[in-house]
Amino acid sequence: MNAHERILLLGGPSDGLGALVEGPDPALELVPGLEPLLARLSADDPSPSLVVVDPGWPQPLTAVRDIRRVDATVGIAVAASAATTDTMRSKLGFLPDAEEVRVVAVDGGPTELRRRLVELAATSVQRRRVRGALDAINRDLAGLRSAGTAGGRSAAVSEHYLAALIRHAADTIVSCDPQGRVVTINEAGQSTLGLDPLEAEGRPLPDLLGPEDPGEMAAMLSAAAAGRTEVDHELAVRLPGGRHLVLSATAAPVFDDRDRVAGLVLIARDVTLERKSERRLRALQKAESLATLASGVAHDFNNLLVQAQGWADLARSDPSDRDLVTTALDNILEATRGASELARAMLVYGGRGRFESQELDLASLFGDLRPLLTATVPSRVRIEIDVTDAPHVLADPTQLRQVILNLVTNAAEAMGDDDGTVWIATRTETVAGTDQGRGGAVTASPLTAGTYAVIDVRDDGPGIDPAVHHRLFDPFFTTKFTGRGLGLAASQGIARAHDGDISVDSRPGEGACFRVHLPTAP
Repeated sequence: MNAHERILLLGGPSDGLGALVEGPDPALELVPGLEPLLARLSADDPSPSLVVVDPGWPQPLTAVRDIRRVDATVGIAVAASAATTDTMRSKLGFLPDAEEVRVVAVDGGPTELRRRLVELAATSVQRRRVRGALDAINRDLAGLRSAGTAGGRSAAVSEHYLAALIRHAADTIVSCDPQGRVVTINEAGQSTLGLDPLEAEGRPLPDLLGPEDPGEMAAMLSAAAAGRTEVDHELAVRLPGGRHLVLSATAAPVFDDRDRVAGLVLIARDVTLERKSERRLRALQKAESLATLASGVAHDFNNLLVQAQGWADLARSDPSDRDLVTTALDNILEATRGASELARAMLVYGGRGRFESQELDLASLFGDLRPLLTATVPSRVRIEIDVTDAPHVLADPTQLRQVILNLVTNAAEAMGDDDGTVWIATRTETVAGTDQGRGGAVTASPLTAGTYAVIDVRDDGPGIDPAVHHRLFDPFFTTKFTGRGLGLAASQGIARAHDGDISVDSRPGEGACFRVHLPTAP
């Protein structure tokens, strides 16, 4: 332990901590009273690394509060018997000034107690060094540090250490003043953004980055200047020279010692290649979906045509057999109806089905649908509907009923032979900007800004494997043993045709929630 990393023990010679000081020990010093201790803390530079309050001290919480008032950074520990450590921690939890105060048991004997206190002292010293380095950054950002600022050797080492971390970080780190004007750019930022720090210094950050959405960057910087941290914003920027990048950025405030915003820091990662890879992957998935669609349509149409052709051939073999001909014609008609339904489902999926929109009150719609939904699902599945907040929408009632029936049927089938509940709820939601996630849900398409009616269909079944989330709305994709896999695809097509969308939020073992967004009626 260095000479300045010493431990002050608040207690009398006959108290529990006094037994630790039996001879000359540069690390430990006994101070018999609170006032002498506070005087030492006020006068000493540097202050001790740790102050320990004796278990027999009559008012330990008062001592902690007074110590923290005099020295906000010194490490503090309160000694207690093993039987009372939990009680002491609980008491400290109600003391606002007791941040980072440790409770140490004295029952292990002087040797073990001394070892533990030395460890706490070393931790306190390290914590103070880190805090000093962060304070140095604050001073830099606020322009408060001069070339002659005295900080001592340890502060200089901490600043150099932290400066090396920033300089060699793989992410772009840009510091700005509270008005968003550039102060410094680390090496990664200079390389990624192609900016000369001397030319960039003092210029507004939005002018340098050329964001495609200036409002989003301005909002980020304004929020940071107001003391809030904005995390993981995706910014498309156009840099000098015509380069386009996509940055995943976080903007955060930096405070001075009076808790005022002294500057801003922007930490950004270039995700351009990742987004290009994602677009290529989506293109491949789209091609795979189209191949699946073509294959599924051909397969189903072929089955229906073979069925119709077989019955036609059978009827032609003996036209005089009226019963045979009648049966054959019935089956041919059934096959043609199936082909018609398949074609209609494909049109709906493509958003080209026939719609007759009208203003609908969702409360009335679900009131009419309740008997049908109850009759459609097995008796072991309970249907609960909450239309307390039921906005009006402009939609085709037949198509909207089909969407709800598809989602409720899927939810009931997901529970298999188990008892369960399907919850249906309506509400109003305002979407600001282009919303791709909507509360963690996976969606096939974004929504534009506006006010939407939301229909949630939630079940308590086994949930959906995240690996298949991106394929749930593909035609002919199904996780069920039977079924064509057209229900969700057609429902998504109906929602899109109404300028809405369907999203899903599900985790294995936690059920699934399908969420329909439809614009509210004007």
